[in-house]
Amino acid sequence: MRTPLRIGLHGHGWWAQRYLLPPLLASDEVEVRAVCGRDAGRAAAAARENGIPESFDDLDTMLETTELDALLIGSSPAAHPAAVAAAARRGLHVFCEKPLAGNAEDTARMVRDCAGVRTMVGFTQRWHPAVGTLRRLVVEGEIGEIRHLRYVTRAALSGDPSAPWTWRYDDAEYAYGVLSDLGPHAVDLVRWLGGEISSVSADAVTVVAERPDESGRPVPVRNWDDCTATLQLASGIRASVVLSRILPPTPHRRFHHELDVVGSRGTVTFTSDRPTEVVTGQGR
Repeated sequence: MRTPLRIGLHGHGWWAQRYLLPPLLASDEVEVRAVCGRDAGRAAAAARENGIPESFDDLDTMLETTELDALLIGSSPAAHPAAVAAAARRGLHVFCEKPLAGNAEDTARMVRDCAGVRTMVGFTQRWHPAVGTLRRLVVEGEIGEIRHLRYVTRAALSGDPSAPWTWRYDDAEYAYGVLSDLGPHAVDLVRWLGGEISSVSADAVTVVAERPDESGRPVPVRNWDDCTATLQLASGIRASVVLSRILPPTPHRRFHHELDVVGSRGTVTFTSDRPTEVVTGQGR
């Protein structure tokens, strides 16, 4: 029987609790050994609630005192570069949520830091079965030569104007707001399906200009809520991307995604409203 991969978790917010931890805790191939967060009490509570043996409020201490094989980074973006470097220095494999960093220079340094260790970025849309089927149909030539890609992604993360100000509205954390948050998925899917991007034109706006802090005082939102972009690919393909974090919140929908690929002989489409289906259309 294979020895379980020993994993440390950096960051334990709602995304980690809802999407990262459940499959890890359900698997007999990995063992979550420790969790680290900025607040010792909250980190301890997260460890206790999820049956994780140890908790820390300092990443270096966790990495020095706990035997690990890999670090899973689900913390806020500003913490990613230092966390990646700390893991790579110790030869640990790295899974890091997107965006990797706030700028190209920091991102390039992270890539250099990780030479010699296995890495993965949290591009979750790649692992959706229907999106995988769509890509297979495109790669196998079912719709002919690609002419245009369209990707629309919306989230209810900021749909409530009265919701409080958080780090998501801080340009030191998310330099470009929704473009920093949902944009990496769009760029990844466009590159995955159509190849490298050669030029971009875009327009972005802040819809909710300020939000209340913990005391109720209004604080300016310092990044964008909504973005539309046109991408020219080196292959000649054009792509349209729409990103929005102001989807009206409902109990049943936090995210909505649409992906269309237009080819010379047909089309292939996916929408998260019908998550188990891929719709194809053939030309004459």
